[in-house]
Amino acid sequence: MELKNDEKNENHRDKISSSIGFSLSPTRLETSPGQPVEATLKIRNLSVIVDRFHIKIEGLDPTWWTLSIPTFACFPGDICESKLTVQPPKEAESIAGGYSFRVKVVSEANPQEEAIVAALLVLRGFVAWDVEISPTRSEGRRGTYRLTAHNSGNSDAVLLFEGKDAEEALMFNFDQSKVSVPAGGTKQVKLDVYPKNNQQQKLYNFQISARHAGQTAETKMSIGQLEYIPKQRFPWWLLPAILGAIGIILIGLGIAAGAYETTTLYVFSSTPYKGYMAPLMAVGAVLVGVAVVMGLRNKKLVR
Repeated sequence: MELKNDEKNENHRDKISSSIGFSLSPTRLETSPGQPVEATLKIRNLSVIVDRFHIKIEGLDPTWWTLSIPTFACFPGDICESKLTVQPPKEAESIAGGYSFRVKVVSEANPQEEAIVAALLVLRGFVAWDVEISPTRSEGRRGTYRLTAHNSGNSDAVLLFEGKDAEEALMFNFDQSKVSVPAGGTKQVKLDVYPKNNQQQKLYNFQISARHAGQTAETKMSIGQLEYIPKQRFPWWLLPAILGAIGIILIGLGIAAGAYETTTLYVFSSTPYKGYMAPLMAVGAVLVGVAVVMGLRNKKLVR
């Protein structure tokens, strides 16, 4: 059992006193976060005077324990009792493991007189975790997702990931199919999902199971979607490039039209071009805008 403090230190050894008889039962306490455990302290006044005794707990978080009677007076030869209740909170900070501590009784009449009993708290682990998928929907020839595992328990959680779809038509590629999430920590796993065979455009539903590898074997599910869009016959950038080029040509023609008021086509007639400037530039600007939007969308889909 790993100790969260140093039980080999001299301060964690028993110490007897000629004027104080002291016992703690039991000296080994075992519990789970959120569950109380008790020990009984018995103090006997071995001196010939009425004395007041103070009980101190050292080595444990003060928010983890309470004493039924922290200070009391004892007549010579009398035995006084107190209850020590230890109840670590159910949170990730209450790390599973062994915690050595000591219980000290000090004489008020003679502060040099003290009795010490060393004890050990064994804190069991508890499991509390969850997994989220982001995004829940993706489009293109493959979908890339991020699985985020949160561990709010007090011990490491080892999680195993698996993907399934009803048609068994998808491949699931985890960068880590098994991950250890520390107590109070977070880990992320990258997931790529794509069809096993090239198919027509289709919407797939799938689920990701995360199973705890510990004794609980608890399993949690996350739901995702992939809208498969097959690869286009032509490069994704070709049509946007053509539209953009036409738009730029029209804008150029509009600028040229505005530079000349008339152009003689025949001996007896002339055609004004300045009036075409605004329509040509407007249509050209629209085509350029459509080309940019289409290009960005196509690029995203083929990723």
